[in-house]
Amino acid sequence: MPSNRGVEPSIARSRRRDARLPLGAVSAVAVGLAVAPAGLPAQQLDTGRLAIEIDGRRVGTESFRVWREQTTVDAFALVTRENGGGQRSLDVRFRSDANLRPVQYRLRAEPEALSVDGEWTGDRLRLHVNSNQGERWKEFATPGGAAVLEEGVAHHYLLLAHRLREAEIGRRLAVIIPSRSSRVEGILRARQSDPVSVGGQSVAATRFDIDVDGQTRSVWIDAEGRLLRVENPGRRLVATRLPDEG
Repeated sequence: MPSNRGVEPSIARSRRRDARLPLGAVSAVAVGLAVAPAGLPAQQLDTGRLAIEIDGRRVGTESFRVWREQTTVDAFALVTRENGGGQRSLDVRFRSDANLRPVQYRLRAEPEALSVDGEWTGDRLRLHVNSNQGERWKEFATPGGAAVLEEGVAHHYLLLAHRLREAEIGRRLAVIIPSRSSRVEGILRARQSDPVSVGGQSVAATRFDIDVDGQTRSVWIDAEGRLLRVENPGRRLVATRLPDEG
């Protein structure tokens, strides 16, 4: 995958700038970040921060960036979570083709020293997972170009929602959970207009209800295709876009 040097500092700087900006001004910040890591023109799809809550208690933050460059779509995120009095961090990178079919995947998690690397060749995925429990390889078919939903990572739902924007209700697709080396089924159950509160303001949005391995998750995106909210009742988890530090 291409070098992402400069992406992480850009996210850190955006946190400070966003502190004084309402939601409507986030797009202006995104324009300033729309620079491909290799210096080539890129189209910013979304960049932002999400507050992560479990049972209504804030437990972490996810800072993410998604951009299109020529024939690929790249996504990068830093996720920090409270973990038994300490802190857990995830560095997640994901590349798709122009149709959002996955191509490459990488995850690094601390403090458990977990690494996950995936590469697709056509409709086959080869995964390599290395952790304190050992090393494993797995290869399996992903017909139709599977979606990727990592445990505890919210911005992957943005990519899934974009894939399902024009899909018929009932559309089925394979879903890969890389850190579990597993493939499950995803089903689009509903897609409808549903305003959502962001920073105390009601924002017009489209909600996607998606069954993943028998449990429903809901995803809200706005008219510009930006991720506003993710709900995963099975894990009692909610991720909500942060318009500012307050």
